[in-house]
Amino acid sequence: MGGVTRKDVALRAGVSETVVSYVLNRNRYVDADKRRRVLSAVKELGYVPSPLARALKGKGSGRILLVTDHLESDHFVSLVSEMEKRASQEGLSVSLCRWHPGQAFLQNILQSGYDGVLVGSTTMDDASVQNLIDSGMAVVVLEIKERAGLSGRYGIINSGLYQGALAAMDALRKRGRKKIVYVSSLGALEPEDFRYRAYVEKVDSPRLVCGAMDDRELGQKVKNLWEENPFDGLFCRTDYVACVAMHALLSLGVRIPDQVSICGFDDAWCGRCMFPTLTTVHIRRDLMAQNAMELFSLLARKEEGAIKPIRIELQTQFVTRESL
Repeated sequence: MGGVTRKDVALRAGVSETVVSYVLNRNRYVDADKRRRVLSAVKELGYVPSPLARALKGKGSGRILLVTDHLESDHFVSLVSEMEKRASQEGLSVSLCRWHPGQAFLQNILQSGYDGVLVGSTTMDDASVQNLIDSGMAVVVLEIKERAGLSGRYGIINSGLYQGALAAMDALRKRGRKKIVYVSSLGALEPEDFRYRAYVEKVDSPRLVCGAMDDRELGQKVKNLWEENPFDGLFCRTDYVACVAMHALLSLGVRIPDQVSICGFDDAWCGRCMFPTLTTVHIRRDLMAQNAMELFSLLARKEEGAIKPIRIELQTQFVTRESL
């Protein structure tokens, strides 16, 4: 029977999913009656543990970590949610943490018993990522920027950021926008980010809003730029900063999209709640999660002689709403 999960087995056996996990992994004592009921349910339902669960549970803790720069990002929270849907069915767990530069934090990850690490941080340096790969962990890198210096066997997921950013810029240009400003995330500009690289490719004279440390400062920078030298388009690294920028312009009486067209990135809930609603680029987080879990399974098997990275290419979807 396809699609049977540990939850189905637990319901049939009248026990918790934890008990099912103990019986299948043979790592805790379970009384004879419960063990018999679980094994009977497994046979009746035709349950087969996933390759990922077998690989990771055979190796260690069955815990996966997603490392990012922005814990408040709707994108990464949604990605963790998509991964957790798949992991929880197999008795695995997924955690989210912010990257803190430095050897001490890296050692904390290495010593915490994670079986897999999904790298979604642009500030995490290549040397630290390489350390994770060399440690024997199953490592999957979200290709937000180029990481040409990595070696060994690891996974790469390109979610289509560059192509999505080009599509957004083309849409703004087609709308007749010629003075397009790039709005970076909070903190320092990330010049290697694929979204910024696509922006630079499409404009003659880049104009930036960057370096803001909080929402208020970001909004003020947008206002100042408008008052000094008005623009007619904004391409924003995320929907979150796009919403902050839009709010700032609306407070000045700027008409959107009549005077300024705005495009965000990642299709977050905040953009759908704005008025006007935010044009954006949708990232297939469901496919990112699915492919990340499958890559962890492949990497955990430790196939002899396999040393090359495994690459997955995905596509984004441009979503036209009222702000364009």
